[in-house]
Amino acid sequence: MIPHGNSIHAVMHVVASQSPEVCLLVEYLIGKMDGTYYQFEKNAPRPVNGKLTLPDRPGFGIELNSSKINQKEIITWRDL
Repeated sequence: MIPHGNSIHAVMHVVASQSPEVCLLVEYLIGKMDGTYYQFEKNAPRPVNGKLTLPDRPGFGIELNSSKINQKEIITWRDL
């Protein structure tokens, strides 16, 4: 099984909770993840050498970047 969905944070925890025989991989959509999808996070998950590190902070490790939240900028979604 290769879990995927709208939140890489939750999917990473699902994969980490299973044996490699059940969940060997996680889907990481580069165009979506590196674009505007996680722009308001301080430490959005990024693969290093093809691997993601499971955050050890509470709340899936999500910490919002208030300086980006307070910016007034029009953002458009584009098909990739």
